Amino acid sequence: MIDCISNKIDIEINNYLYRENLYASLYRQKQKKPKAVILYFHGGGLLFGSRNDLPQTHIKKFCENNYAIISFDYRLAPEFKIPDILSDVISGINWYLDNRYDIFNADIPYCLWGRSAGAYLCLLAGKEKYAENPFGILSYYGYGLLENFWSTEPNPHYDKLPKLDYNSVSNILCKKDKSADDRYALYVYARQSGNWLSLIYDEPIKYLLLKYSLRVLNNSSEYPPLFLTHSFYDPDVPVDESKSLNRLIPNSELFLVSSDMHDFDRMEKSSSTNELLEKSINFLDKLLD
Repeated sequence: MIDCISNKIDIEINNYLYRENLYASLYRQKQKKPKAVILYFHGGGLLFGSRNDLPQTHIKKFCENNYAIISFDYRLAPEFKIPDILSDVISGINWYLDNRYDIFNADIPYCLWGRSAGAYLCLLAGKEKYAENPFGILSYYGYGLLENFWSTEPNPHYDKLPKLDYNSVSNILCKKDKSADDRYALYVYARQSGNWLSLIYDEPIKYLLLKYSLRVLNNSSEYPPLFLTHSFYDPDVPVDESKSLNRLIPNSELFLVSSDMHDFDRMEKSSSTNELLEKSINFLDKLLD
């Protein structure tokens, strides 16, 4: 399928089954070999979202600069928990390594990119070892669960929304097929109640922080180069998460934006979004030089 997202370039879109019932979408310049491939994982607090959430401005910008993007779906909580979800991400990376020559007729290097919860998954995946490791990671308003309280206490921003009671949530949990609205409602409830982590992980929280955070990182100097961005007044994920990651990872760069939006880059025409995309591409270009 061909989609002319830009007047300058044709962007080709192909879909792949990378794991049972899980798909990935490839965006690339038509008939041009990319210099690198970005493996993208969407946000949504691990409770909602899909691989189709990338703004077209982002797709266009990266493809214009000769990066291909492969955007992955993964299983969602509460039906599946973090170990299952992370295994999907790792499977997606290994699927790319196993199939990249067939797709591009070359062993194109790759990096990871996530927004919000997708960035969290990329940060966890960065701790793993692969046949070839990612040359970098882009974390847009992500987190490594380095800061206390915000993930386990009611969130003031979501508390301003209409209250969801447990009975309503129980009805949603009982549904076999949940709509996008159902899943977003689960996230709102999770943040209003402070029960978010219990919906995405079955064991005590202390084990989550040991196994599925960046609090335990054996050798930070071997961690992939990391580009971070965050808004100063993020109402969803505190900016201190990215600041702490910047201090933790020696080879990291932090771009802060004066905004009170979580996913501030959804404002596609803003100067902040344009600057963010430019800085992201410059960061990756330097790593490839």
